[in-house]
Amino acid sequence: MDLPELWAIFGPGVAGAVFGAGWWFWIDAVVCSSVTVSVVHYLPGIFASIASLMFNCVRKEDIDYSPYEEGEWRLKLWLFFAYVVSFVSLAASVGLLIQDSIVKTGPSVWTGTAGILQCVFVLISNYSIHRTEHSSTSCKCLSSAFLTRVKEFDSQFYSQFLDVDISYAARSGFSPRSLPIGVCYGLNGNNLPPPSEVVGLYKRSGIEFIRLYEPRSDVLEALRGSGLAVALCPTNEDLANIAQRPDAADAWVNTNIAPYMSDVLFRWIILGNEVIPGPLANYVPAAIANTRNSLAAIGLANVTVTTAIPGNALEASYPPSAGAFSSDVTDVMIAVAGILASSDAPLMINVYPYFAYASNPSQVPVDYALFAATTPVVTDGSFLYYDLFDAMVDAFHAALEKIGYPGLRVAIGESGWPSAGNDPYTSIDNAMIYNRNLVNHVLTNGTPRRPGEIMETFLFAMFNENLKQGAVEQNFGFFYPNMNPVYPFW
Repeated sequence: MDLPELWAIFGPGVAGAVFGAGWWFWIDAVVCSSVTVSVVHYLPGIFASIASLMFNCVRKEDIDYSPYEEGEWRLKLWLFFAYVVSFVSLAASVGLLIQDSIVKTGPSVWTGTAGILQCVFVLISNYSIHRTEHSSTSCKCLSSAFLTRVKEFDSQFYSQFLDVDISYAARSGFSPRSLPIGVCYGLNGNNLPPPSEVVGLYKRSGIEFIRLYEPRSDVLEALRGSGLAVALCPTNEDLANIAQRPDAADAWVNTNIAPYMSDVLFRWIILGNEVIPGPLANYVPAAIANTRNSLAAIGLANVTVTTAIPGNALEASYPPSAGAFSSDVTDVMIAVAGILASSDAPLMINVYPYFAYASNPSQVPVDYALFAATTPVVTDGSFLYYDLFDAMVDAFHAALEKIGYPGLRVAIGESGWPSAGNDPYTSIDNAMIYNRNLVNHVLTNGTPRRPGEIMETFLFAMFNENLKQGAVEQNFGFFYPNMNPVYPFW
């Protein structure tokens, strides 16, 4: 490991030791003092420690230091006050040392000196931990493989502890800021903001995951140093070539991943978006295998490689236990599931209760579609379903069980609700309610069939896109192209 990697691992421990040493100096001076140390002498160290807490409430990557960007002014103001408190504490400790040297009846000079050392060491620890930061992307020169391992640890941490921490937040009416939820960044619009501004909007909104549907160089450049975890898709047109020629997979990885891997965090590669079922379906297993090998060759073996499939890959989905893949894709799905299981990668599924509801509103209650039902709507053996989303996901679980992969995890590649285009089923209120309830649900619950399984989830989509087909498809966005919110959410 080089120095930055070592510092990322041991820096927090060093900072903690320096902080402790500062307080040790002060405690030694108080214990050894021949006179009672006044409360005033304690204040510089206490306020320096409060400033330390203020520093570490802010993640470095959340601050935009560019003079051309607005950034997070509230965070900058918070850090400004932290600096003021720190240096006022240091100045006060110097003043007390001068006082102790003049007033012979007060504490000894060592007490004042220890107070200065305490403040200096606390300040040094602040700088050290802020250099290290809370995330793996604070130091741009960390290797991408190391970054991926750190992020995978974060993901495991969330999976283990979300039921405690996030469930409390959900009960408290939490905001989705800074939670492990992604948003899809589509580019089917001729009036969308520049990628650099979009990345800034993701960060200001607290969105940690971003899904891209094509490897555009301007977007990848904008993601450098952002700290966002990226899900990247080759175009469906590239799929056959990647599947049939390992050297084509190498070329794709060397063109679209390798040049950015030092400061872009690639978390997922998604081979084929909704190509199963379809004429490209048979290419998916080989494309996944070849891409995995190409990533391993550049040191990114831990990047998750998967595919994303739609609901029509199932020939049966009601009741959920009857879920089964259609006969024309069963063989492909057996091959895909086997490859994913060998690397513990989830199968991505695109799940849209809106379309099921809007196509049959007389049979699908709106509360069932919006996570608002208070009594079970569907009873499937011992499983009770209060929401359509769970029923749709569990139909995939049942289908995977039928092809011999009951333990294969699923992740949500897309889910959302349009805010306009098909009244009365589309509305801003319905979109806001569905997405808020979806975030609460996936962060705190599995499904009746997999109750303990927290699913990585991407919401669709970041912007309303005016080049998509049809009014409904154009209105899934959280933001208008001018970056104003369609409704309050983030």
